[in-house]
Amino acid sequence: RFSPDGNRLLLRRILTPNCELWTKDLVRGTTTRITFDHDTHDPLWDASGENVLYAGDDGARRSVFRTSADGSDAPVVVIDADVSVFPASWSADGRRLALGVANQPSGDDVWVLDLDIGPEPTPFLDSRFGERNPSFSPDGRWIAYASDESGHWEVFVRPYPGPGGRTQVSTDGG
Repeated sequence: RFSPDGNRLLLRRILTPNCELWTKDLVRGTTTRITFDHDTHDPLWDASGENVLYAGDDGARRSVFRTSADGSDAPVVVIDADVSVFPASWSADGRRLALGVANQPSGDDVWVLDLDIGPEPTPFLDSRFGERNPSFSPDGRWIAYASDESGHWEVFVRPYPGPGGRTQVSTDGG
């Protein structure tokens, strides 16, 4: 993923047993490793470009961690839930984080961490169908996501924070 200023890339290096996160400075050409301790997935820059969020395996489930983009700080747990959570998309103002959630009885769901409300994420989409890969629209008024409610994966949008129904925007898978 490109950094907010477009000068760096956030890279996930796939290794066994653990994947690692690195940043590449596109101006200087340098590469810096930023994670060392556990398996990492779904990396995401924060709005400032100073920090990186990622899902990290702690054995039984994935928690969301934050570390500095230059690798100088130890990772800190941001979200520790009873299910596996994955950072997916920041709202443009950096106040809301859309999360993918797995291992729910209902399948995959979408939660949102709203920093104006508090430090705990709340369900946004929690249905009997799978919902994945949430992404805030640039104005923060919509969340796009993939759902299997039609029998195969399609892309839908729904107003955030609601109310309002969903609108399917793909026609041949998504």
